[in-house]
Amino acid sequence: MTTRDLFIIILRIIGLFFFKDLVISSAGVMPLLSSFGLTDDPSLRLMALMSVVVGIGIYIVLLYFFIYRAEWLVDKLRLTEGIPNVLPLAIHRSTVLSIAIVVIGGLILSTEIPNLCRLLFMYAQERNIGERNSDISDYLLLTIVKAVIGVILINKQRQLVAFIEARRKHL
Repeated sequence: MTTRDLFIIILRIIGLFFFKDLVISSAGVMPLLSSFGLTDDPSLRLMALMSVVVGIGIYIVLLYFFIYRAEWLVDKLRLTEGIPNVLPLAIHRSTVLSIAIVVIGGLILSTEIPNLCRLLFMYAQERNIGERNSDISDYLLLTIVKAVIGVILINKQRQLVAFIEARRKHL
């Protein structure tokens, strides 16, 4: 394995973290979008919508460059200068990507399972009292979606790695 390959793998792993953050932040935007009808000021609606679009756009651009243009980033940032060219590692890049995807899925699950338990408990308490707080049900749905994404990442990591590798070969 060359140092260039190692840096490409590291940049793709960072890209996978950006993907995780994009999915989580996109899911978190849904309650914000549903609250647009609560304000009468169109400038506030436009400002909120633009901030969401710009934020997601930045994530998508970073995701694209870190995953699909990692070679270009290594060249432009000159990451391999001053480092020996060959490293004594014999791990295939798809193995490293698989490990990274499983770790990211595990991190999502380890964060969301306690949140899910806490929110289910709060939801049950509110149902017993007779109160209805839509915020808890929104956050509960969001937490369930995040947990499902974590499970999908763990279960479908081979397909995700194959997709990333196929895109790399076509670029």
